[in-house]
Amino acid sequence: MIVPERQQSRHSIAANDRPQHFIHCQAEPSTCMKIPATLLVMGAVILAMLACGCTTQAPEPSPPTASPTVTVPAAIPDLTGTWTGSSTGYLKSAGFLENAPFRLNITKQEGQAFKGMKEYVWPDGKVSNETIAGILAPSGEIYMSDDMKGINIGRLTAPDTLEIIYLEDGPGEAKAMISHLTRERR
Repeated sequence: MIVPERQQSRHSIAANDRPQHFIHCQAEPSTCMKIPATLLVMGAVILAMLACGCTTQAPEPSPPTASPTVTVPAAIPDLTGTWTGSSTGYLKSAGFLENAPFRLNITKQEGQAFKGMKEYVWPDGKVSNETIAGILAPSGEIYMSDDMKGINIGRLTAPDTLEIIYLEDGPGEAKAMISHLTRERR
């Protein structure tokens, strides 16, 4: 039906002047409602996601943890004195040794730290002396270093007996010894 121009309201728009989605709505009215409904659902989902993000509480930061404390033995054993015994082991330059004389003289101890000298006899009879510095670990293990870049790891096996393992590596020399020592009574 054709409406004379004077009868058209000022709000009506000719079909060929309408945007394409309006023309589509006239042809298939059932899909006209799908577009706005889809936009409405998407808008609701976005608002719900925003609302969830805004209402979710951020996790509270955990309180800082204290530094681990070092456990010091209640009664630190006194290691001072002269410890004598023998060593057994292997030296690359000398081969296997058994019952080689060994002496450890701990001259000063302050808390867990100590210092002193060690004396040992080479297979050719030569006597060597080295300065040592050591520490008594909370576990009861004893760690010492010496002038020859060796490492000594030991423990008290009784109040007056000490077991020390000595290890040294380096160009041309490998050493591994175990010593069993007894403290001399004064």
